[in-house]
Amino acid sequence: MAEETVSLRSHFEALLAALKEWARDILAERDKRYEQRFTDLEQATQKKAESLDKRFDGVNELRAAMSDAASKYITRNEALALIVAVSTIVGVGVTIVQFVVNFFLHK
Repeated sequence: MAEETVSLRSHFEALLAALKEWARDILAERDKRYEQRFTDLEQATQKKAESLDKRFDGVNELRAAMSDAASKYITRNEALALIVAVSTIVGVGVTIVQFVVNFFLHK
């Protein structure tokens, strides 16, 4: 039997090459796993964002409805102006009634 002799240098170079290949395989596998995790997180984030958008759509619809309703209410200034106008009309009416009553009483 002929024994094959390998120099120490070539033996370590072969071991180093095998170690580099093993490290590349491990890193490639981890890279794949991290990429998958990132993709999964990205999809989950997108779904959550869509869910929040739908939720806030409902809130925005409610705000719009409340704003529309509030825009139909009378404002304080309008109410005060209306009260002044009605008071003036009632005051004029009272004056006319008093005039008519006095007219017929003193006749």
